[in-house]
Amino acid sequence: MDDTLVHQSVNESDRLRYCIFLDVLRPTHFARALHVLVTGVRLSVISVRRVFYANWEMIR
Repeated sequence: MDDTLVHQSVNESDRLRYCIFLDVLRPTHFARALHVLVTGVRLSVISVRRVFYANWEMIR
């Protein structure tokens, strides 16, 4: 599942900058229930996300 958020990282110096994106998987007895919950939330906010990013200029 890709739950990546569009963002912009700015380096306002001459030094090299690294960005690390990390997902942490924690053991749980409720993995299937959490997956269903996260999927439901993702599907319910997808239309709101379009409104939120409507005025953003995407970097290509």
